[in-house]
Amino acid sequence: MVRRYNYPQATYFQGGLMPLNWSKDDVGYDRPSLELVDAFPMKDGSSWNPGTDGYSKFFMNRDDRFYANIAYNGSPNQYLKGMRDSKSYLWTYWNNITDYNGVKGIIGKHNQVTDEGTLPSASGFYRIKAIDKNIDKGNVYNAAVDWPEIRYTEVLMNLGECANEVGETNTALQVLKDVRNRANISAGTDGNFGILAKTQTEIRIAYQKERFVEFCFEGKRWNDIRRWKLFDQLNALPQRHGLAITLKPGVPDMAPMADLNTNYDNFTYKVITCDPINLALKDQYYIYPIPKARLDRNAKLEQVKGWGGTFDPFL
Repeated sequence: MVRRYNYPQATYFQGGLMPLNWSKDDVGYDRPSLELVDAFPMKDGSSWNPGTDGYSKFFMNRDDRFYANIAYNGSPNQYLKGMRDSKSYLWTYWNNITDYNGVKGIIGKHNQVTDEGTLPSASGFYRIKAIDKNIDKGNVYNAAVDWPEIRYTEVLMNLGECANEVGETNTALQVLKDVRNRANISAGTDGNFGILAKTQTEIRIAYQKERFVEFCFEGKRWNDIRRWKLFDQLNALPQRHGLAITLKPGVPDMAPMADLNTNYDNFTYKVITCDPINLALKDQYYIYPIPKARLDRNAKLEQVKGWGGTFDPFL
């Protein structure tokens, strides 16, 4: 099921999703967090471990979905018309940083190869999924995008998740393998595509992690977090993070289409916080209240617990 955006019948403004160098009129929407960047597995299906591998090579040998969804410093994916026209990659690095925690984010001198003005991505990353690759700065209001409300992969993962909850372990694991196979993750000698989960609890967590990357930027994450009751994990962060990348002293600016594979060691990498305040999600948001207009229409309706009522939707 797809909703089609196509000017002039149905418009999709994408100005806030693209770097200002190739966009206009808005900024700061749907920036990938470092938590999402970290969640994408490696090409062999193993988990990415920044503590072991370090961030200088975070872009190497990742799952294909990583490159299809995440635009990063020096990414060779010219997913915007403006990039192709100007013969440039995206560069998010800073020439120098004087304060990592300024009122409006990082304070310093941003590179001019990709000129993001005074409003660069707070996380150091940009979203690629569902961006119209043929629009430029002059027509960001007229993006043409086919927006899938539900994909076949989601149908399969819904089936697999339910199978796990009723003890159908083999079915649940096979769905995960099928999803990873489609993403060109290596099967490995054991044919498990890097999946280590065996118990019901482990498989449930594996589904949570797989949905995070598979359906990123498709509007699924918030309701997934609610139904799994994972607010505690977000609150424990307590802020989402990004990656501040700085050019080492004495190193000249990157050429617009420089190869990051031979230049990654010219930068320093620092994990930073991105949110202006700490996350503080309340348990009452696991279940939304019944709108007052609905209650007024039917005297027999009871408001849910946590919102001034007595109705427990979990009973």
